[in-house]
Amino acid sequence: APLREASQEILPPRPPAMPAVGRVLLNLMVLMAALVPFFTGGWITPWVQPQGSVIALARLIQDLPADTTVMLSFDYDPAYAGELDPLARAVIRHLAARSVRSVVMSTNPAGVGVASQIYTEVAADSPAYAEYGENYAILGYLPGVEAGLRTLNNTLANAFRTDAVARAPLSELPATRGLATLRDVDHIIILSDNPQSVRRWIEQVRTRNGVSLHALVTARAEPILVPYQQSGQLQTLIGGFQAAEYELVASVRPTALNLADAYAALFVVLVAVAIATNVAHVLGKRQSRKLAR
Repeated sequence: APLREASQEILPPRPPAMPAVGRVLLNLMVLMAALVPFFTGGWITPWVQPQGSVIALARLIQDLPADTTVMLSFDYDPAYAGELDPLARAVIRHLAARSVRSVVMSTNPAGVGVASQIYTEVAADSPAYAEYGENYAILGYLPGVEAGLRTLNNTLANAFRTDAVARAPLSELPATRGLATLRDVDHIIILSDNPQSVRRWIEQVRTRNGVSLHALVTARAEPILVPYQQSGQLQTLIGGFQAAEYELVASVRPTALNLADAYAALFVVLVAVAIATNVAHVLGKRQSRKLAR
């Protein structure tokens, strides 16, 4: 007889599949939740409670003079656009409403495309940003990670010879004329999906120039950066899920605020499905016990 034991394949038990009627019903409930904003008209708005960091950034931008310059760095991939785009769009609309100049860059190769798309949308309904180069300019992608950020501490012309859209020297664009170093920028807003990217800004820029940093990050990155806000190295820290709160405080065109109705309806669907499945499970166990007796 062979000394090797015969192999046995143990298959884990599979839970019973949901009946076809249940799958159809679940799909219809999710579809109804997605269509809720077309009929409700923002009924969840009274329940939106803006947090302190959102109110602080909105008030800061509201009080900025028209000749102020704000730098935005789009340091996130398009994979996180669904979470960060609504917040970025709300902040840029607020800057445009205040006629604040903004210069845009990215330490992520894909960030320039994301920024261009958002600014194109905002420029379509904002007279202050209607013409490129007047009140906003997209500088482009800054490679080199830490070394690249260190070049910003000298002159902006060393980091960006020309802008990414018009391919013109920074001294020829009204939005960037007079910007020699980061000391000429009043605030820097970082939009990132990676806490390490925000830390690099703090280490390479904040510690050398003392410019005010504001971080708009994903929900997974926000808890890691809370100590930097508490220590004062970040003036404000806002999660991407707070876009609706910012739109409410800044009184800008609501997009995320309208989607909040769909999120609330989806939450109701999840709770209803959880209750229904647990009740069905308990009733199924009781029925099996009766049959066993």
